Amino acid sequence: MKLLIPHYRLPYPLYYSGADKSTLELAMACVDRSIDVTMMYCTGSFDDQNIIKRFEQAKLPYRKSA
Repeated sequence: MKLLIPHYRLPYPLYYSGADKSTLELAMACVDRSIDVTMMYCTGSFDDQNIIKRFEQAKLPYRKSA
């Protein structure tokens, strides 16, 4: 099974709210059950280098879609 989770702002812990944390918990629970999870984010006004830096600092993988 594959699951795509669209998200309108940066992920937890880059952005923190109840919705962001619960989205992460859902994704991690799916991964624990061997579900292939892709999460897409709207990066808004951030430039690529700033986004990459934030993901690296949080030790999160980042891949920009075309």
